[in-house]
Amino acid sequence: PADVELDGGAKVTLLDASKGDSAKETMKQGMAKLAEEGFTPIAIDFTHPSSVNSNADIYNELELPFVMGTTGGDRDLLQTSTQKSKNHAVIAPNMCKQIVAFQAMFDFMEKTFPNSFS
Repeated sequence: PADVELDGGAKVTLLDASKGDSAKETMKQGMAKLAEEGFTPIAIDFTHPSSVNSNADIYNELELPFVMGTTGGDRDLLQTSTQKSKNHAVIAPNMCKQIVAFQAMFDFMEKTFPNSFS
């Protein structure tokens, strides 16, 4: 794991979970280490579309709150499995800065010109 401390004391721990079956064990170890240090872990996942559901399954099983910003995977399964697990998650595909800026532009337009899309 690689640890980075941000301004304000926030700590980011990067885990290499790319080793297939060992991903869950790597996450468990990382979560335990952070908990020992008094931190609450959260996963921020911008991964390959083929990994969306398997990663979410691990987060849900470990009750590790997560942000999923990857487009792809089986979205219905992702939402259903996360809701069933009672885990906390933000699932928002297309979180690249260009898409976020585009979404903000439309939000601004909707508020500034309320009838422009009706």
